[in-house]
Amino acid sequence: MIGQFTPALRAIEDILPFRAIRIADRGEGDYADTTATHRVVGFSDGSNRRFDDTNHALTGEPIRLQPGNIVLAEAGEAITVPVALRVGSAGLVFEVDDVNDVMLGEALEDATAANQVIRIRLNPDNAAPL
Repeated sequence: MIGQFTPALRAIEDILPFRAIRIADRGEGDYADTTATHRVVGFSDGSNRRFDDTNHALTGEPIRLQPGNIVLAEAGEAITVPVALRVGSAGLVFEVDDVNDVMLGEALEDATAANQVIRIRLNPDNAAPL
């Protein structure tokens, strides 16, 4: 696909669209669950693997990331702009609410509830571990 960035990441678990992805062992990819210990390499794109499936990729299939630094992400809670974001369970984004949270980026629009897809600007904090 033109404009798509397709890294050599193979899913080690089923992946949903618009979720934060990290590189796991052996160059495989799965959900980033915490910015403090998982380096986010991008967000899965919005494609589904086939018309009758909600997953972006099943175990063993390639993960496609959204290009650029403004991406779509699924919120894990209501989010109100302006706010810094962190990644939480299952690759969802949450508001930074603790001084120990590592910033992933910032929200560009509000999410009125969990599971809403919003635009965010990726700007990872360089303090995150490698």
